[in-house]
Amino acid sequence: MDLNKQVAHMEPTKETGKVSVKKSKKPKCHYCNKKLKMTELSFTCKCNHTFCQFHLNPHSHKCSFNYLEQNKVKLNSKIPKCVFKLLKLSKFYL
Repeated sequence: MDLNKQVAHMEPTKETGKVSVKKSKKPKCHYCNKKLKMTELSFTCKCNHTFCQFHLNPHSHKCSFNYLEQNKVKLNSKIPKCVFKLLKLSKFYL
């Protein structure tokens, strides 16, 4: 740990007046609280939580992100709508 980070976390306690060092929290899986390795820190779901390899899939951690709604919006924006105009035909063409 960097010396500057250690100094920043040092605070004197009220009872004893001694300086205690607070450890920074390690990142954990949001579902099972397993400590994450450095390679697993990039596994962030669309619900903005970090998960281990086993709980990365949306169905394995009961994801709250609405994928169906996202896909509907994406489809509606990409596919142009076809609008048919009805033409009034006069009696002469019938």
